[in-house]
Amino acid sequence: MGGEEYFENGICIIEWGEQIETILPKGYTKISFNKLDENENFRELKIEKM
Repeated sequence: MGGEEYFENGICIIEWGEQIETILPKGYTKISFNKLDENENFRELKIEKM
């Protein structure tokens, strides 16, 4: 199975997706998790339509 087939149907979740951003389909959704400085047990989620 080639890489393009992963994006054709359904949902595909990729860890470290920034390493392959040039081949991701247009209009993908990027979800970033960031640790908060004030409390290491909490995470901030940023959701972007690319």
